[in-house]
Amino acid sequence: DALADGALAMPSVKDDSVSYRRLKLLGQGSFGKAFLARDLATEDLCVMKQVRVEKMDAKARDTAVREAVALRRIRHPNVVRFRQVFVRSGWLCLVMDFADGGDLCAAVKERAKSKVPFEESAVLECFAQVADAVSYVHQQKMVHRDIKSRNIFLCRTGKALLGDFGLVRLLESTCELAHTRVGTPYYLSPEIIQKQPYNYKTDIWSLGVLLYEMAALQRPFAGTLETLPKIILSGRYEKLGDQYSQGLHDLVAGMLQVDPGRRMDLAAALGGQVLGPPLQRSRDALGLEAPAPPPESAASRAKRSDKLRETVKVSAAEHQSQWIGFNTMIRKPDQGPILPSGQAAAEPAPPAEGPSLPQPTA
Repeated sequence: DALADGALAMPSVKDDSVSYRRLKLLGQGSFGKAFLARDLATEDLCVMKQVRVEKMDAKARDTAVREAVALRRIRHPNVVRFRQVFVRSGWLCLVMDFADGGDLCAAVKERAKSKVPFEESAVLECFAQVADAVSYVHQQKMVHRDIKSRNIFLCRTGKALLGDFGLVRLLESTCELAHTRVGTPYYLSPEIIQKQPYNYKTDIWSLGVLLYEMAALQRPFAGTLETLPKIILSGRYEKLGDQYSQGLHDLVAGMLQVDPGRRMDLAAALGGQVLGPPLQRSRDALGLEAPAPPPESAASRAKRSDKLRETVKVSAAEHQSQWIGFNTMIRKPDQGPILPSGQAAAEPAPPAEGPSLPQPTA
């Protein structure tokens, strides 16, 4: 195996030399693997995802590499950073930051097991960071489409990271569509379930599901693969407990509007009284600054904003693909690629240290 365990010295797509030592297998699927690794130059722990691309045709392989490289341009303090992208002996390797606090799904499960809910301040500070990251992704003309607690990674410093843009799953679906696994779509928006045109508002629905899950320690909509769509389309869910403020209740309700047109605006929520102060407290405690927008003219910004609100039209086949757990590349005219995200078969699951959300520390 060209990527045998041990020290690896491999050329990147930029022809600079990088070296990693693989420490532990975190997960694997039909075409991909994920390892905990160490950057031998910096001694940093990282996650390396490897996808076999040698069976892809040249055009598909080149596209995959370009999209992987594009992910390196995403720069936000609450988005998992892609450190390196390179190809070696038929493998596409993506190296990303390692979150030492595990994922949010594990933290929620631990709290549910102990039946001790999170404090509202912890919920809002964590959620505000994730929502800010999603807002940034939307500004980059991307729709995540796979926001869920398993894709939110935690650091002991108190930082929450939005991860898994689904490139590995995307590549797997390109290699062989038949190798897919059915998953119960707890976070899918009503418009996707109904196979209707959708846009960035689908991510806001998923954020509403995520916020409810953090507060209630369970998802708002539950059922079997057959019954869940109807339950989601009803928009009915059990009210959160009285220990949470009316502001948090209103935030959940505003995001879980079945009609996308009535769904809460994310920018307005982040600037409001419920999320604004927790977001600023987190930034202050972590020493973070608000991410600077990419340089562009006012006219370009206006055009981008208008186009972001255009509906992404997805074929029925792509909707079915989303339902059974894989995605295909979507392009919006004159905007470049949008990377929809699906569940990666080689999902890294760093061990969580405990049931609490890390608190930002000054």
